[in-house]
Amino acid sequence: MGSAHRVDSEWDRLLDIAEHVAFALASLEEARRLRADRDGAEQLAAVARDLLLSRQPAQAATATARFLHERTGAPTAAWAPDAERADGPPDTASLVLAGAFGLSVTDRDQLIDRTRRIPHRAGGFASAEGPVEAFREAVGAGGVSAVDAPDALILVAADRPEVKSLTDSIGRLLNAALQHMATRRQLDSMRDAVGLGLAISAHEIRSPLLGARAVIETYVADLDAGRTGDAARLRRSVEELGQLSALVEQLLIWATGAASPAPRATEIAALVRTAVASSDAERVRVLAPEEAWCVIDPTPVRVAVTNLVRNALDYSPPPQPVIVRIEQDAAEIRIEVLDSGPGLGPKDTGEIFDPFIRGSHAAEGRGWGLGLYVARRAVEGEGGTITLGEGPSAGAVFVLHLPRTGPGQPPAGPAGAPAPPGGTTATAR
Repeated sequence: MGSAHRVDSEWDRLLDIAEHVAFALASLEEARRLRADRDGAEQLAAVARDLLLSRQPAQAATATARFLHERTGAPTAAWAPDAERADGPPDTASLVLAGAFGLSVTDRDQLIDRTRRIPHRAGGFASAEGPVEAFREAVGAGGVSAVDAPDALILVAADRPEVKSLTDSIGRLLNAALQHMATRRQLDSMRDAVGLGLAISAHEIRSPLLGARAVIETYVADLDAGRTGDAARLRRSVEELGQLSALVEQLLIWATGAASPAPRATEIAALVRTAVASSDAERVRVLAPEEAWCVIDPTPVRVAVTNLVRNALDYSPPPQPVIVRIEQDAAEIRIEVLDSGPGLGPKDTGEIFDPFIRGSHAAEGRGWGLGLYVARRAVEGEGGTITLGEGPSAGAVFVLHLPRTGPGQPPAGPAGAPAPPGGTTATAR
């Protein structure tokens, strides 16, 4: 009887020990799980920070792929728009490999070779032919989980339920980051456009205002001294202020994207002489046919000619002249502006029409590098263009090309008359 009692007591003690061990093991497992959850939360917070700080989709996709590899231990790869393109912004219509984790050098090279550029499909990048199969073959995986974002594709060499759940969650985070990135780029573009618009406005308005102010001050000084004011110069200032009003209207059209006024038949030789009159007209020779008609909105074209002439005067040392030659044929009118300056340097030709770019021979402190940009912008709105030409001297030659007719318009001429034939008659100013 005593032996049975002792056995029962030992058994109870063993049960107590087993319960304590089980509790300890459960506590240890809970602690391990909590530590894993904490580590996972810290990693998730880190990748969220990386995503929000990313400036390009490739950075965000690479950060996401690294996180998924660290969490799952499975090979991962990320594709994103090519951020290294030299000819413009990232190409979001197709993706290139941005990063790979857990792959050997051989596997990575094979993956690059198989997926050099993944085209977009209506169902997403993962639905495009090749990327999933190429990844599966490169890493020797059976199942693959995918994060298919608008501007990124991430593949994980595992398809366990917990991995799919993780890729779904991180995919939502990546989508939010990419949307934030796109919004930020749009705001940056709008900010740059506003800044450029203000600079253009100041550039175009400054000269007419200074000219009108000088004439008015001279007129007032003459009256104060008992002399008769120069009425002709005052009338010219009134005309220039009227042109300034039209220019402000054009700037508002550019800024708001509103429709331009309907084009109309315009005599280009007269328009050029009006534009020249607002500059140092004594140094400008205009060689033009008697008439040269085309269908345009005259205000932006006058802005373009004015800027080309002022640019030529800036680079032509007095008293060297600037030549403006108008030529025409059945298809277009060409306005050539030839200066007497040092010409363009080799590096100027590729960027001379970009904003805030000044020629390599520009005098220190002269100009803001906006005149040629404004001229090109104005002419392109009328279906024209400005190109670099060749002249007999070392100076620069800019050629403004205008189509003879606007879209859907009849041949230009006074009151709809046929366009005059080509040929140039020299007239001097």
